[in-house]
Amino acid sequence: MNDTDEVKRRLNIIDLVQSYVPLKKTGATWKALCPFHLEKSPSFTVNQDRQTYKCFGCSEGGDVIDFVMKMEHLTFPEALQLLADRVGVVLDKRKTPTQYAQEKDEKSRLYQINRLATEVYHKIFKEGKTAVEARAYLANRGLSDETVATFKIGYAPTVVRGVPSILERFLTKNGFRPAELRQAGSPERFSNRLIFPLWDTLANPIGFTGRALNPDDQPKYLNTPETLLFKKSRVLYPLHRAKDGIKATGRAILVEGQMDVLLAHQLGSTEAVATSGTALTTDHLEILRRYTTRILFAFDADSAGIEATRKAILLAYDLELDPAVVVLPSGYKDLGELAVKDPAAWTVALEKVLPAVTWQLRMATQIVKEPTSAVGKKQIAAQVLPVLARIVDPIERAHWTQVLARSLGVPERTVAEALARDKKTVNRDQRNGETKKAPAEPVERLTPEEMLLGLLLIHPDQLVSVATRIEERDFPPVSRSAHLAKAIAICYTQDEPKDTQALLAGVKKYLDPVELKWVDSLVTEAEQLHTSADEQVIGSEIRAGFDRLRDKRLEGGKVRMAQEIADAEASGDRTKVQQLLKELQEMLK
Repeated sequence: MNDTDEVKRRLNIIDLVQSYVPLKKTGATWKALCPFHLEKSPSFTVNQDRQTYKCFGCSEGGDVIDFVMKMEHLTFPEALQLLADRVGVVLDKRKTPTQYAQEKDEKSRLYQINRLATEVYHKIFKEGKTAVEARAYLANRGLSDETVATFKIGYAPTVVRGVPSILERFLTKNGFRPAELRQAGSPERFSNRLIFPLWDTLANPIGFTGRALNPDDQPKYLNTPETLLFKKSRVLYPLHRAKDGIKATGRAILVEGQMDVLLAHQLGSTEAVATSGTALTTDHLEILRRYTTRILFAFDADSAGIEATRKAILLAYDLELDPAVVVLPSGYKDLGELAVKDPAAWTVALEKVLPAVTWQLRMATQIVKEPTSAVGKKQIAAQVLPVLARIVDPIERAHWTQVLARSLGVPERTVAEALARDKKTVNRDQRNGETKKAPAEPVERLTPEEMLLGLLLIHPDQLVSVATRIEERDFPPVSRSAHLAKAIAICYTQDEPKDTQALLAGVKKYLDPVELKWVDSLVTEAEQLHTSADEQVIGSEIRAGFDRLRDKRLEGGKVRMAQEIADAEASGDRTKVQQLLKELQEMLK
């Protein structure tokens, strides 16, 4: 019996598939909604006798290894290794093609780095003298020792510039090279931060989130950059633990961050998850759809949380999910605050969740100044109709059309006509690919100038090769980018910062509060968009970026000078022509 057969022999496909999607037994087979395509009636079947699966809707099928390859986006050797680790089979590497073996070994090394980093940071948190403040912070936030131990929360001590951190020394001593640490996302990069380990759905450690303990340290949350293991738009924290709770309750609760997740689990809501380092995406919801169609949004009660909820509802309806909203009691800004001051109120809030349309209608009514006036009714409808237009089921859509009509005090026919117009817009957008398949990343993108500055903030060691080339005039005049470029150049000249934290702290002194907030999101977005961990590649991109900025400025200058020379010649001003030609020659040098 070869390795592949041995792995299959030790696995039960029913147990494996049920760890991803809820199955129901029907005769000799098990059925579920297909995790690989949208459908309303189950066409995905699993046969226990043959240990195979088949979807009669999209034609996907195969055995346990095929299933994991499809679900986790892995190659055959990667899926085989992952399942072998799960059932305790040691694979014979000689039977794996060299190329695949290298890929598998690389991932295996990265997992080992993250696993060791998790244990080191957790041990420091529990026993380290430097972690007193970190332990006090979590105790003050209401986290129990059991929760801390279950989720392996850690602490990264303050790193002294130029001195290797405790983790870096430990990993180096255990045989990991600096290049491997960079490939893993540099887990030693964190300084004076609480550490939240991140896992994939099979409980493999893939990265970290570091929360600053010092309010002056920016950004507040620093995440592992995207690596071979960690893709932010596909990670839900901590889905490897929450999936059982989701299947048991038939719902998933989406909250805003790690602390809210941990407190929710501590209160018994083990179906709670959160995104890690990015806004909610279609990919996140498609992953949750493997386990349930019922999604409860429990975001913060501030304006940003309300706006995030609105966007999330639209994404959910686009995927034919069943969204609802958890409304926190008045006076509480987030789940974390509620869990500490009135934990019983969380249970009440879950019992009184609002259907997404009801919530949207309530919010629209609250913000309109004169909701009973003609203009007010029009404004309310403008906010609610886009939601109704995305509801696919005609009965559900008809129900909410009636509700909106009664709320506005207008004939149902009038709302239906307005809805038909709105639905045409949505359908057109869907045909153009603008709505049905939302981007896997947050919609906001960076300009080339912003991306370049973001890379410098993330990789300040690259400043040494481009510091003299950072010129404010190469950026759009009187812009945030120009101000930031100037601040980075000043910081480098005065302090020569060696890490992101030091550079951000220096930049902070030269920017206003609005620009600082933008810089925080700029770093997060740049980390998400730029996935390369190769320092040489990053350095080349940064240098090429500054070359492009300079060339763009010179090209614009040449066009402007050529026009001025032509105007001077037309007016017969030979002195000015000679002066401009001299300036042009200087510019070209």
